[in-house]
Amino acid sequence: MLALLGGATLWIWGDRLTLAGEGERAAGLEIRVRGAEPVSSPEYQVVLETMRSQLNADPGVASVEAGPMGRDGRTTSLRAVLSGDASERDATVDRLQDGLDPGPLKISFAGQAGDLDDAREGAAHDLRLLALGLPLVLLLAAYLGPPLFAAAVLASAAAIGVAAAVAVAAAGLLDSPVMALTGIGAIGLVLPLELFLLLRAGVPRRAVSGGALVAALAFAALAVLGVGYVRSIALGGAIAAVLAAPAAIAASTGFGQTEPTTGRGTLQGLLRNLAAAIRWSRPVAAGIAALAVLTLLLVAVPATRLETVSLTSPFAPAISAVELGACAAIAVLGGALVAAMLSRSPALSLALALTAVLPAAAATGTVVLVFEDGRLETLLDYNSSGGLSLGALATAVAALVAIGLARGTALLVALRRRRGESAEDRLLDAISATGAAAALVSGVGAALAIALLGSGHDFLKQFGATMSVGLLLDLIAVRALIAPALLRVAGTGTAANVGQ
Repeated sequence: MLALLGGATLWIWGDRLTLAGEGERAAGLEIRVRGAEPVSSPEYQVVLETMRSQLNADPGVASVEAGPMGRDGRTTSLRAVLSGDASERDATVDRLQDGLDPGPLKISFAGQAGDLDDAREGAAHDLRLLALGLPLVLLLAAYLGPPLFAAAVLASAAAIGVAAAVAVAAAGLLDSPVMALTGIGAIGLVLPLELFLLLRAGVPRRAVSGGALVAALAFAALAVLGVGYVRSIALGGAIAAVLAAPAAIAASTGFGQTEPTTGRGTLQGLLRNLAAAIRWSRPVAAGIAALAVLTLLLVAVPATRLETVSLTSPFAPAISAVELGACAAIAVLGGALVAAMLSRSPALSLALALTAVLPAAAATGTVVLVFEDGRLETLLDYNSSGGLSLGALATAVAALVAIGLARGTALLVALRRRRGESAEDRLLDAISATGAAAALVSGVGAALAIALLGSGHDFLKQFGATMSVGLLLDLIAVRALIAPALLRVAGTGTAANVGQ
């Protein structure tokens, strides 16, 4: 009922959702230009002047100015302010897309008017792309069985629906309620499903609630950046994360609590057997963890030269290193504090919280190499703007950190259950239960995110690439290697007796 109510609210009052800076009678349009020759070359300047004249001649364009030159010297932009109401601005964008002559240059439209028009035109196509992830979704359905799968889907739908209804109701208070929906979708689709799977594996409710809380903290940290539409993303994601726990608990309660399944043939049992087969000594475990961390850091190195472009304003706002550091500190330290309170293991909580950032950083480095540097343009069908969309990056990174923090918290709290078992059995149970949920959710989430690479919007391509790479890296590097190794380094007895 809550899911249907949220969907109905979005359907009826969805016209209240706007992008950042979009007023009643004016909105910005950024035309990003890229060419083979330098911007300063005479040929490039002639084409730019021609396009500027065409823009000034259009009755829907109030003003035009030149944007800054990109770092590569071959990209720039023209910034226009469109007049009229929303329908008139959409008509102006359509005219410019059909009639603007870029000559030998490549152009793409962004800014409030361009992005919102593209979103309206391409929404149905992009939603159809998600069907490409259907095979893994069907595998999940077969693994859970129809009733449990339906309950899991309803948990996600309820979290997304209620959070979307809140975003619609608070539209007048948000700088960009449309961007709030990106945070809601990113975390609302994945987190309730994972929490539901954890509950079905017998993980305590306090682990689920703690995981949801640290996920909300990760999104709330984005508010430190002080960028209006990023704050909207943060609010949307935080609301969805808070709602994820009650949605998952309600859906799971309808089927009764389930004890961990460790029999043969189940994913959880397979992971338990694999974990038992790994008899790492402490030095070996430390070496494995160090090597995995070093690999992720090396992949993340290109992120140090990240250039952002703005999804919903003519140019990306300046973000200082201090703001980024504060944002990361709130997410990591806040998550570690909550995990420590629940597990009473501060050192392990901090270590696992820090590892949650690594897949997000490595995924950022990967998309910098691809989208910022203009690689695979033909294969992925895009034109590089010389940077990454700040909105796409903020949403995906926050979602990845939130999921990583939730997983780390769930693992530590799961170690406190079944105190009558041996330390080794409890450690294996915790690794297998949380690992099974992570494997299923990462597989399905990555499949859906990869499908977005076929979108006609660069924002969604970059979001899909960041999410898919980050989820897979978190599963392979953190869940399979780093987290078990940290528990081995801490000592089986110490780790398995967390909180006692």
